[in-house]
Amino acid sequence: MAAVSGYEQSLRFCKLYSFLTLPFTPFTTPSIINILTNLLEDRQNTVITNLGLTSSYQVQNGIDQGETITPLLWRIYYDPLISYIYSNSPGYTIETTWITNLKNNTTDKAKAKCSVLAYMDDTLWIASSQAELANTLSIAESFYTMANIQVNPSKSILTTNCKSTNYNPIIYNNQTLPLWPADQPFKFLGCQFTLNNKQIKQTQLIIAESSQLINIAKTKRITDTQA
Repeated sequence: MAAVSGYEQSLRFCKLYSFLTLPFTPFTTPSIINILTNLLEDRQNTVITNLGLTSSYQVQNGIDQGETITPLLWRIYYDPLISYIYSNSPGYTIETTWITNLKNNTTDKAKAKCSVLAYMDDTLWIASSQAELANTLSIAESFYTMANIQVNPSKSILTTNCKSTNYNPIIYNNQTLPLWPADQPFKFLGCQFTLNNKQIKQTQLIIAESSQLINIAKTKRITDTQA
């Protein structure tokens, strides 16, 4: 059972500066905190247009989308939750066995577990049961409240490859997560997935998107400056 969670890009980092002073982070140097505070608080922006710069406007405290320091701060900010869930939730375990010696018929085994996949603001929580997933989401929601991370439940889905006869709705961020059909593709990191091991609908989506792009591109003309 997995919950795919989408987060808003405009995350509020107003609590980041106090968060950086916690014992488990190496970034406790006051000068670094002061630099981040000066860069990200009480600032104004203008927009470059064909007619010049727009009038300045006040920017909400936080990190702009595409800001180069974002990966570093996000690692500091979000990694404690990921590490805790990975260490304390069984998640999904995959293992394999292979023969290492045909004569003696000896074997070896490899095992790996996964309870969370995360890339920036896209997170996939993975659990072996509904109860385990509900506990993971409860821990995550508590962390989001503490760290002031804004979550968008409308971009979150819950899906499972088990029979859903005994499914009880899970409340996530004060909203009920409907069960996503196993044969219905969902997107994670730009890729479409289904949990029934069939790719018919993904193929249809790829063909539809490709046809749309072709129809748009074939009406365009290359100019002499582009050739």
